[in-house]
Amino acid sequence: YDARIWKTWVYRGKRRTTYYARWTVSGRQWKEPFETRALAESFRSDLVSASRKGEAFDLASGYPVSMARARRG
Repeated sequence: YDARIWKTWVYRGKRRTTYYARWTVSGRQWKEPFETRALAESFRSDLVSASRKGEAFDLASGYPVSMARARRG
């Protein structure tokens, strides 16, 4: 339940720009790369929604339980 979601981080490389959604779960940092800002913000909003609902986060994957189930199956 100890999850903190940060703002979208932008990496401007030589060939392309990558947008990262970043968050921590129990002190461990996680990040997910995206090609566009809109995709990163959408994923980030899903994390924020899960956190506001009081959903538990999986310590092994860093995702909320509902997203972790969807990714496995």
